[in-house]
Amino acid sequence: MSADTDDRILGKLFEPIATGSTMQDTGLRATLLEQYKLYVEMANAVSTRRERANAFALSMNTGVVVLIGYSQTRESLPVAPNTFWIVAIAGIVLNWVWYRTLRSYRDLSTAKFKVIHRIERQLVISPFDAEWEAVQRGANPALYRPLTHVENWVPRVFCALYSVVLIQLLPWRALWNLVAPS
Repeated sequence: MSADTDDRILGKLFEPIATGSTMQDTGLRATLLEQYKLYVEMANAVSTRRERANAFALSMNTGVVVLIGYSQTRESLPVAPNTFWIVAIAGIVLNWVWYRTLRSYRDLSTAKFKVIHRIERQLVISPFDAEWEAVQRGANPALYRPLTHVENWVPRVFCALYSVVLIQLLPWRALWNLVAPS
């Protein structure tokens, strides 16, 4: 974290403290600890919301893929074949939104943990910062690979799958006849 960013976070965090108070004041430290606990809970809530978004998007994709697969094995289709392009485009849009949602949650979590690390400098111990240090701050993939790096691939894979469906639905013969008429 740059010194400028750290100074801005410090200013936002501790600016409201009364001028005459110091971090040695027992009441102030107790309040800081309670606010820290609340903030850590809020960071956990972001992770929970991300998990729910993942579960929803994965369920939607699974349903669509099952529908497409089932339709390919049946003579009477539950979905008209000429509407699969709508399903494929909807799948691509769904996964683009899912990907952007994951990126947003990742960025929010990163900001929250920067704040948590900064607050921990005022506490007796810094467990989150120590844990981050133990995994070499994410620099060594053998020790730690952030979940967001892995989970960002799932919507991409589904987008590729829906793109294949779209490509298969294109009227290649008609397009070829437009390009190279007989």
